[in-house]
Amino acid sequence: MVGDWVAPNGKGITTDIVFNGKLDKKAKDDFDYTLVVSFPKPGDGIQEFAVPDMEKGSGLRSPHEVPTNGYQFQVVKTMSRHPGQGTKEDMNDPKRNYFFRVRTALDENGNVVSAHYGKIYGDFMQFTYYLNPTPNSRNIEFDPKQNLIQGLQSFEQVTAP
Repeated sequence: MVGDWVAPNGKGITTDIVFNGKLDKKAKDDFDYTLVVSFPKPGDGIQEFAVPDMEKGSGLRSPHEVPTNGYQFQVVKTMSRHPGQGTKEDMNDPKRNYFFRVRTALDENGNVVSAHYGKIYGDFMQFTYYLNPTPNSRNIEFDPKQNLIQGLQSFEQVTAP
């Protein structure tokens, strides 16, 4: 809701998503990297979706509503480079995006009572996220009037009609 990292790296209050990276570097071109993106609260999670071919249709990159189920508590991404083997990675697919659910409240049977939904455009090395601040609304259409991201370049800014 604050749109920032939690302390000590920012002004955020609640941890919604945890990024844990591990680099095993033997040399500049000999390494293994693993990134685990996880959700600390039961019911919270993430699921992947692909961007349709933007050359053939709408500029809207996602459905206007997120799904109600299918969320996983974590996603693991890897990258490795070893002499004679080149680079192997699953971190930079330009068509890969994610839906996410955070601040989930569950009833005694594990059913979702309340949650906040959002989307992530891009893989996790460089991404933009959108969170709907309205509890239980699965609408993830961007509202430029409520944008918390500051300091955008002119070409990155979206203005409300």
